[in-house]
Amino acid sequence: MKSNRVLLIVAMALLAWPSLVGAQTTQSARPTTEEARQRFREMEKVPNPAKGYRWQDEAQKLHWSKEDMDTLARDKVFLGSQERKQCFALYVASGYPVFVTSDSLLNAFHVLFEESVVHVEQANSIKLRPILHDIWDRLDKADAGITGNAALTAAAKLRAQVTVGTALRILGDETIKPQGNVAALIDDEARKIEQGTAHEKPAWLGKPDAGFMSLDYSRFTPRGFYTRTGNLQRYFRAIAWLQAIPFRVGNDEELLSVLMISRCAGRPLDEPGNIYELLHVFNDLLGAEDDAGLRTVADCDLYGEINLKDAAKLADLRTSIIKRATGYGAGPPINDQLRYVP
Repeated sequence: MKSNRVLLIVAMALLAWPSLVGAQTTQSARPTTEEARQRFREMEKVPNPAKGYRWQDEAQKLHWSKEDMDTLARDKVFLGSQERKQCFALYVASGYPVFVTSDSLLNAFHVLFEESVVHVEQANSIKLRPILHDIWDRLDKADAGITGNAALTAAAKLRAQVTVGTALRILGDETIKPQGNVAALIDDEARKIEQGTAHEKPAWLGKPDAGFMSLDYSRFTPRGFYTRTGNLQRYFRAIAWLQAIPFRVGNDEELLSVLMISRCAGRPLDEPGNIYELLHVFNDLLGAEDDAGLRTVADCDLYGEINLKDAAKLADLRTSIIKRATGYGAGPPINDQLRYVP
């Protein structure tokens, strides 16, 4: 694991106030050499200013600079910086008086939780590609049964194909054979995602509007544990891409497009190995999503033919999705990519 940047907070109170300095430590934490044990026993002694203890003397033993000591004397707190792989390393023979804080417990929980998420994501990184491939294969006929506005239907289908096809290309799938401008758009988006430097709204996503001005492609650069393997890096980019493309229910093209993807994904949990099974794992681990998602669209879809000349068709679906999503709130609590216009 990469080193975590840890701020070591050394306050005057920790060096001079007896009640904050632990007098006991666990046997397993003791060094093995006699010299180290002796130093550890000295550290266990509760500092007592009445018996001549001065934090300045202790700081000099620890080779503090005069500047750092002046800072502590003036501000009563000093912030230092050290590189450690884990939080507990700061407590093991660090040279400072031993004390107990909750951050060591929280860090242990964080490490276990992160490793749990790593295992889930490693499994999902294997599952995602065949799931998206099934959706891609069905998208070719996603416009079947949708009539009344050929231009709107074509635009919605293009949006769906480029979104799913780009994710597959990022995952390394070279088996899909998009046609015409769809292939060119997928290649262009995959290139920009890999580079991670563009900041624009591609023409196929429509003109910039108050709710969606542009895409910051630097968001697709893998970070955290997703940098561990090439597979996790590709998975990170693909998921981040799928999360970045909005499907707003107030926009007819975007609503129709996500409806096509939803129908190609199959009914929730009816088919083993579909995308809802993958999403279900995260719901169990992290809780329900903050806003409406693909599952919401699937639950509200009546799976019938849609005549776009009948405005009530999309209006009814839109109303149903909004009603079902009211429990989620007006939008995600934190979203740095889209703006929710009042």
